[in-house]
Amino acid sequence: MKPCKHTSWLTLQSHGQNAELLVTNRVQRLVDGIPYSDDQKPSLLVLIGNATKSIALQELFGVRRTRQFRSRRSSELHLHVEPTSIFLGRPRLIVEGDISLGLKGTVPTYKCHEIKRQEIRRTSPGSSLGSASNSIYTKLLFPFTDIFCFFCDDLGDLNKIVLAIERLPSGIKTMRRAKTAFLEVVKEMTTKNLLDHVSAIDIVQLIPGSSRFGQLGNHLLTYSDEARRGREDAQALFSLTHFAALLNSACTHFCRHQEPFDFIKSSREEYPVSLDWEEHIARFLEYIKSSEQLMGFAAPIIASSLVLDSYPPDAHFFPPSTVFQTLYVDVLKKASKNGVIAFTESKDVVLRSGFLKKVKECFEKFSETSIRKNKPSAAIHYNNLAQHQLEWLDIYNDETCFACLQHRPIGSLSCQHSICVNCAQIFGAPSDHDDSEFIITRCFLCQSELPEEVKIKIHPPTAGVGVVCVDGGGVKGTIPLGIMKRIQKRLDLPIRFQRFFKVAFGVSSGGLIVADLFINGNSIEQSTGRFEALANLAFQQRELLSLSRLPQFLRFLIPHLTNSLQPLPYILRLYKILMSYFGDGLYPSKNIEQALIQAFGTNRSILDLSSATATGTLVGLPVATTDDRPTSRLFTNYNGVAGTELQDSIIRPKKGSGKLLLQEIFFPPKHIDGVGLLQDAGPLENDPALSALLTVATIWPHIDQPDFVLSLGTGEPKLPETPPMVDASSAIRNGMFLRLCRLFWEKMRDGKMRQALQTQPRYHRLNVHFSGGEPRLDDVQAIPEMKSKIDNVVRHMIASLFYFELDAIPRRYGQRYLGSGYILCSVKAQDPAFPALMERLKSSRFQVDSHADIQAVDDQCFDEHGNFRKLVKLNTEGRFAITLTQESLEPCHISGAPFSVEKLAKLQALSAVFGRSDHRKRKRSGSLDKPTRKRLRTT
Repeated sequence: MKPCKHTSWLTLQSHGQNAELLVTNRVQRLVDGIPYSDDQKPSLLVLIGNATKSIALQELFGVRRTRQFRSRRSSELHLHVEPTSIFLGRPRLIVEGDISLGLKGTVPTYKCHEIKRQEIRRTSPGSSLGSASNSIYTKLLFPFTDIFCFFCDDLGDLNKIVLAIERLPSGIKTMRRAKTAFLEVVKEMTTKNLLDHVSAIDIVQLIPGSSRFGQLGNHLLTYSDEARRGREDAQALFSLTHFAALLNSACTHFCRHQEPFDFIKSSREEYPVSLDWEEHIARFLEYIKSSEQLMGFAAPIIASSLVLDSYPPDAHFFPPSTVFQTLYVDVLKKASKNGVIAFTESKDVVLRSGFLKKVKECFEKFSETSIRKNKPSAAIHYNNLAQHQLEWLDIYNDETCFACLQHRPIGSLSCQHSICVNCAQIFGAPSDHDDSEFIITRCFLCQSELPEEVKIKIHPPTAGVGVVCVDGGGVKGTIPLGIMKRIQKRLDLPIRFQRFFKVAFGVSSGGLIVADLFINGNSIEQSTGRFEALANLAFQQRELLSLSRLPQFLRFLIPHLTNSLQPLPYILRLYKILMSYFGDGLYPSKNIEQALIQAFGTNRSILDLSSATATGTLVGLPVATTDDRPTSRLFTNYNGVAGTELQDSIIRPKKGSGKLLLQEIFFPPKHIDGVGLLQDAGPLENDPALSALLTVATIWPHIDQPDFVLSLGTGEPKLPETPPMVDASSAIRNGMFLRLCRLFWEKMRDGKMRQALQTQPRYHRLNVHFSGGEPRLDDVQAIPEMKSKIDNVVRHMIASLFYFELDAIPRRYGQRYLGSGYILCSVKAQDPAFPALMERLKSSRFQVDSHADIQAVDDQCFDEHGNFRKLVKLNTEGRFAITLTQESLEPCHISGAPFSVEKLAKLQALSAVFGRSDHRKRKRSGSLDKPTRKRLRTT
């Protein structure tokens, strides 16, 4: 497509009773064409006029006159860049137009550039269109402009110029420079002092001749340099990238608001100040016991955490005092609550104003160090945390990450200090082979070395979600383990089963399997052996009599004797039921607890950082309340880091209640301090798929549906093709007790929910239906229907190893987006499975929207590190899908597909030009590689 040559940027248009500001993507197109836009710092000149202005534009700045200049009939502004200034480190941007022209009724549309329409809100309900729109240009341009140049010959008289200057904001520091004669004339037109709106006014006479505009050019350059120095002193000289982002933000702001434009708040639109910051800081202050600790420990820690938040990589260094006042003062006032801060273990008191002053002093000190020494704010904060390592020894909390005071932690280190995902990315060391994996060897707070390194997997933001759910079923838990083993065998790749899943839920015995596989990190074979041993110990029924001491031959005879002495067997069964009722379970709780301790240890908490964090898997273990109306609740390994929809269902003990130990979660009704009495969720929700899908929808709201859902049952009898004829009068068959039991069993099987999910192509229910005895899972003849289901699951699992990322924000031309991106693989080149995976997919193909057919593996699909990276050219209306066809099988969506251009750009934070909360550097336009993160320097 030919490059766009239109220079139009802003146009005012009437639309019925409303006025609209039409904004093209002219600013971004100019930025994309200027090299080193993150380093170059522009100046902006505004030329207001018509014919004379157009001649000056060509003479002074080399901007060619086109037919557009002679055909303008409305109040529109055009944007240019002086060609010779592009490579000088200070591009000179020129905005020009005739603001004296009226609103335009219709604006021609072009397919070569994008136009956004923004309605201009009136200042008051009865105000006119003119009052709402006349001043928007001056308000919008004023914060960014170095010089306004008005051409009197074009505008006709001074009245229009005086009116334009009056519309500029007042309160400007003036140099009191203006022609006396001009000011005398102005006094007759207005009572306002124009020098309250501008810093200087000068008049340049254009003398006819070959150098008519020479004097004007000299004045513009001189005054531009003066204005530039003033902006630099005020720390308001922006890079071209920042300048463009702020300018676009200002267009939206002045269409909606009358208040002055706030540069600092605008720069935080992509990552606003944490909404929970007040709560986290208040929780931290609860641990402070004296005034000395408040001023010498808490104030510096809070201050450096604010610096960490204020100045990530790519941020603009706004004045620290202004940043503190704009973003943090109100939060700190609310967090410290009272005007006087008192302490429970001391008679000391500190005025809140004194505390805020101390925090501000520390904030400015740390900020100046970062600016002056070019030291990352992360290193400054980390060093500050380490300097107070002794104070951290007695401070623990599972609700606030004290390393940043911003987020909820995901788990605890061996020293019991908790950390969040964000801090793992900022302070952890990125893996040499996988930039989505972060390694922690030392606590960020107390600085204690960890017994073994902790790995935290951060999945790519554009990747989808694989889900596995395991039903409860007592000793039949070996059935889902057997199905997993068959899936692993069919995969035939040296990739651990756990790596395919972001979410793993299990109920009852299924929870044991999920916990052992994902939290303990055991293989399927190891987990099978452990489960069988655990089942043999845990599921031993109560002895009716103490028979263990009898000789073996008597123990052998007793069952035969009891069966022959009717009705003794029925009496014994009734006795078992009564024993189970009064013993609060079919199996003795001491057996179950002993088995769980063997499996998980005596001090293992579900919130401890574990193998699940190394694979990036969220583990959920549903339990049920014992209320009159039981409800499902969740134990999770991610500490309730979720949306508000799940907060009420996630279990978190109250402060001081201790850790949630894994052996407390399963089977027998258990009272947990700070939580209450909970029980096995099997009778209420034996299939946890619904809870898992709700978790996916809450934590990843941008995902339309998971990549796949693997639901594993524990076996159930095969239903007859025709229902048997039953005597309705049979009291034995249709008695109340047996009817309720059948209803109860059907509820446990969650049949209705599965029927609804069966229609979803990404939902895979694998279970064993049998008549009589349970079949062996390695017997293919016994369950032939499972082979095709497993093959289908495996196709989806392999496709989920690939995901897509944009190279840069695609440009919109008419109704279509043009751009490019890469299909990437979560299995990296250094992984032992990588060669086998690439070999397996040599005959496979990717399809983009079912038409662009691309060979999956060839010589051009690897980057300089050997990792998989497949270039994809995009030409789409906004939504598109990428599928992988393996051999001649049905194609499967890759992870996260189908995609939306806008969602991808947002997920990758491609427009976060002022930095990101995780301190990862922004991916530059046209960059071939992902943004790199160097290891954090702490000295």
